[in-house]
Amino acid sequence: MKFNNSRKDSAYNINVNELVHSFIREFSMACKKAGIYGAGHPLAKKAIEKPFLLFDKIFLFKKYINLNLQQEHLYLLNIRLKDSVFNEEIIKYMQILDIKAILFERTITLGEFEKFISRFVKRVNLSDHSNLIHIYLQDEKITSVEVNSERAYNYFELHQHLRGDVSHDFSLKNLVLQALPNDIEQLAKLSSQGTGFAETLFVDYYPEVIQPLLPEKINTLPTSMVEQSIDNLLQEINSRDMLDTAKGSYSHLSEINALLEFHPDFEKLTQKLHGLIADVSEDNLTSDDTKTPTAKIKIETARSVENLMNETFSDLAIEYDINSFTEAFERLIKTGQFEKANETAEKLVDYLGDTNYDFRQKSLNILMDLVISLPILKHISLYNHLMQVIMRNLFEKKETF
Repeated sequence: MKFNNSRKDSAYNINVNELVHSFIREFSMACKKAGIYGAGHPLAKKAIEKPFLLFDKIFLFKKYINLNLQQEHLYLLNIRLKDSVFNEEIIKYMQILDIKAILFERTITLGEFEKFISRFVKRVNLSDHSNLIHIYLQDEKITSVEVNSERAYNYFELHQHLRGDVSHDFSLKNLVLQALPNDIEQLAKLSSQGTGFAETLFVDYYPEVIQPLLPEKINTLPTSMVEQSIDNLLQEINSRDMLDTAKGSYSHLSEINALLEFHPDFEKLTQKLHGLIADVSEDNLTSDDTKTPTAKIKIETARSVENLMNETFSDLAIEYDINSFTEAFERLIKTGQFEKANETAEKLVDYLGDTNYDFRQKSLNILMDLVISLPILKHISLYNHLMQVIMRNLFEKKETF
């Protein structure tokens, strides 16, 4: 299973709230039929296949699925499920077995899931220690399901809880952004170390899901919060006696520097960091290394905008997608490429005076969509640049719409 890199935008729009409610509905029905007929019965086996297939949809973007019970409310992926008869069925079994947390791992097989449900709904004498469900899982050598484990609790307790019955942005993109830390140093480690470091934060989204969203996460962090993170890092490094003992902190300064370029106040934020770099190293630390994940994202984003410009303003182009262009342009800003954004906007304004009527109309339509999509107060620098270009063209008496 792999996150679909060729359709990232649509994948990020998955409504996770709808997905978890669908899973609970099918899981509840499977448990009910297994309780009536036995897990080995054809009707029960067919019912068990349905929630198992929904496992695959969730495991496309994360490694674990956590099911938790808190104050008689059921949570899946930290989303509190709407009260329903399906929830009641699951809650009943969890209360009987004194289960507060279940964790399913992506390696789970249909056979293991069937065994788990069989034991989950079975009536046994719980006063006998050997009948406890975690003992059963150990005896069956099932490691893909954990019950009341520390890890099962941590994935629930260390992250935000959402109510599925309240209006909220439940898109995969938003949930990943919320799960990512607000600390620039930790984000840099996520970028460079991937899964290994993510698991220490109990963030189990795959690197290919996290990496494209790092620029946007950085872009939304309050400047004061980033400054505090940098100050904490500098204090940690300066408190050490020997440079050699500080190598662990210095090793990721390059990645921090690269990530800061995605922030609107990157010039202000990098001043302190560059001062430290100059003090401790003669190496020229830049974020231009095309091998770094952040640099690759910037290159990919800029290339996407260039390709759209070339395709849109080609004599052979008949149709063009304004939404794709606006999304790509917004991505350009979110990745901190303000000069490239200004350059692209300037080209669009220049096309307003092109001799090709079709080009003039296209550029006007795109610019109008950008103005609608980009709030003026948030992008004042871009709008100031556009005004200067327009005034220049008017002064030079260039034809314009």
